[in-house]
Amino acid sequence: MVIFCKKEYGHINPGSLVVDIGANIGMFSLYACRSGAEKLFAFEPNPSAHQTLSKNLSQQLIQADVSIYQLAVSGVAG
Repeated sequence: MVIFCKKEYGHINPGSLVVDIGANIGMFSLYACRSGAEKLFAFEPNPSAHQTLSKNLSQQLIQADVSIYQLAVSGVAG
């Protein structure tokens, strides 16, 4: 509701490159893809959330180039 209807995460311009850090199960990632993002990088370290994220972003209706990583993102190497 907050992401798709209220659009509280803002507007995604068609053709955008989107990086979703802490993608969880992919609701924002789906919103970005359905809004016309051209390329999406999604990062989610939690194994169960990553599994659901992968399923959600494997939908045939998604036309963006999607890359999913089971990694955490930090300002420190390692």
